Amino acid sequence: MALFVIGAIGCSEPGAGPAPMTVDLSTWQRGVEHYIDDQGNGDPNILRDTTLPTAQAGFAMIGQADVTRSTDADGLLLGHRYINGRPWFIYLVGSIKAGELADIRLVALSHEADRNVWQISDRDQSAVERYRRTASNLAAAYMAFPAPSDQFKLDIDSPTIRVTHVQSGAQWQLEIPP
Repeated sequence: MALFVIGAIGCSEPGAGPAPMTVDLSTWQRGVEHYIDDQGNGDPNILRDTTLPTAQAGFAMIGQADVTRSTDADGLLLGHRYINGRPWFIYLVGSIKAGELADIRLVALSHEADRNVWQISDRDQSAVERYRRTASNLAAAYMAFPAPSDQFKLDIDSPTIRVTHVQSGAQWQLEIPP
């Protein structure tokens, strides 16, 4: 498995290096698309072999080396399934700002005919708070996502995708259009 992390490290002197990158969900999506194009030569199956720093299947983008100033996005790959006759990569993407988990979204990507189709769940702060309260995350100074001990259950009742964090019961849902 390959680890792929995009990062930008800021320097204190103007012109001394790249400016710190702000990573959000749309930056993460563009990173995935560039990775498919550059590393997979347009084949999205490259995503099956990409891992997070925790060695779990997924795709991460790190804004900068200093955790206290960085914005990061870690997408845990939960599966590759056919829904409504189309293949989808299903991710749970955590957005981390200055070491604190800010948001989690259920994200699905279908790549066909050289075009990417994205579906993203709505923000659900109550699910994020429920997830954050789990013992596996409370002990860490840095709110990593996903935690190494996290277990997620993926349920698909076409066209609905549901993901449940087993330890907390937090749940995210996404409808895939026909």
